[in-house]
Amino acid sequence: MNNTSWKDKDYLDQIERFAKLLSKSKAIHITFRNDVETCFMLCLMADGWSIHPHIVAANSFYDNFGRLSHTGKLLKLILNESPLVEKVDVSYEGDWAAISNKFKMVDNVAVPSWEPSIEATLSCTITVKLTNGETHIERTTLGDLDLNFRSLNQAWAMRTYNQIYNHTLRQITNGKLSHIILDMDSTEAFEEQTAAEKLASDNSIVIRASKEESSMDDNVSPEVEQNVEVETDTVISTPINSDAFILLQKEQVVLLSAIDSNDVQQSDVQAQIAQWVGSVQKEQDALSSSEQMELSNLYDSLVKKFKAQAIAA
Repeated sequence: MNNTSWKDKDYLDQIERFAKLLSKSKAIHITFRNDVETCFMLCLMADGWSIHPHIVAANSFYDNFGRLSHTGKLLKLILNESPLVEKVDVSYEGDWAAISNKFKMVDNVAVPSWEPSIEATLSCTITVKLTNGETHIERTTLGDLDLNFRSLNQAWAMRTYNQIYNHTLRQITNGKLSHIILDMDSTEAFEEQTAAEKLASDNSIVIRASKEESSMDDNVSPEVEQNVEVETDTVISTPINSDAFILLQKEQVVLLSAIDSNDVQQSDVQAQIAQWVGSVQKEQDALSSSEQMELSNLYDSLVKKFKAQAIAA
């Protein structure tokens, strides 16, 4: 896509038609279904990267910051297709065979069973050489990654080799090579998320304006001082979740219990999950953007737990 094609009506109409079809597909992430606008943007991105829109949509999702993110497979493909990139090299250091398939199931969750000391010797390095002669290198050592971070995704225990590759690739594309991927720097996203969490931790924000505080400025004239209110409290309350969200959240908790139960067949659980997804889609108009994002995370939790249960069985 060049810089002017997005202004062409025929081009945009064609993108919109495909976006509508894509939004109905079950081959894309659940949060993109019936979201024509996001699918439209995914199609524009795909055109800019010279990659088929279906591949982009099937390998994209919302991250924990509520931004579009992409799988390692797609990020590697974007780099390979970019005219700015000459070569992408991936190398691994250490004895990765020593931790391959070395995990155990604890409460239906995969946890590492290898010797922790070996993690300091295992790393992945991605080197990207650009056509302008620049070379960018990103290296991730398994032992340097926080265990709490890794525990959020069972893939770090079950498919560590692939996961560290995806992580390293995401780090270099979201940071040093963000101009190629067209993503915001992940550091900036993290800082915004931290600020949002701090704000949400307060029950309310009280803004006070007092005559005494204003009088501390010697340059304030008596006329201006008379217009200052003695003291007012403005309370900004935190958002309240909708009834639809609360109900869907409760249903997700029930589903988690059903997955743990030995009395429910896997096929029945799978059908219940599909029914829950249908309920989410039905209530989409009644849900805020943040609630839709949270339900997407709840869905991911259901799938992870269901897959872990299937492996344990």
